[in-house]
Amino acid sequence: MHELLIAKISTYIDLNDQDKLLIQELFIPRKILKNEYFLVEGKVCHEVAFINSGLFRYFIDVDGDPKTIAFSKENEFMSNYESYLPKEPSTKYIQALEDAELLILHRDNLDKFYAQVAEGDRFGRKVMEELFVHYLKALGAFYTASPEERYLSLVKDQPELLQRISQYHIASYLGIQPQSLSRIRGRIGL
Repeated sequence: MHELLIAKISTYIDLNDQDKLLIQELFIPRKILKNEYFLVEGKVCHEVAFINSGLFRYFIDVDGDPKTIAFSKENEFMSNYESYLPKEPSTKYIQALEDAELLILHRDNLDKFYAQVAEGDRFGRKVMEELFVHYLKALGAFYTASPEERYLSLVKDQPELLQRISQYHIASYLGIQPQSLSRIRGRIGL
């Protein structure tokens, strides 16, 4: 069950056999069913998850209207770092859009990972840098690109997600109503 995780970590740092055994010990398997939550608003996030299989959406609740802000899928790390790092209550929800298998790393185990894996700190820094750049680009695009341009970017960069995510959640992610998404799809022939 840890093979995909070990392969992912190995793209960032070299792992010896002892490191691989430690990873299998520290990352605990957990299943989450479709529509269940990994995290809810108001709770402090104390875990980082590696998604072995499944798909999640991050959203905020604005006066009872959920606004999707991101998606995470298999072979990616997932957490709410703005809650996790300062140990503050989350302002976001993370919900499974599909049945999922996760490998969970609790805060205490992350400290063990950093202390016992030779390049553990470097790995953590590299993942955080990638996430930081990804979210800055997404935020910039939300303000500088039209919904149609953002949809075309999604089609180009992650076409497999379009088959897995409802039109409602895609429209929410783009900041538009589902009817507007239908018009965009009609115009571009998708």
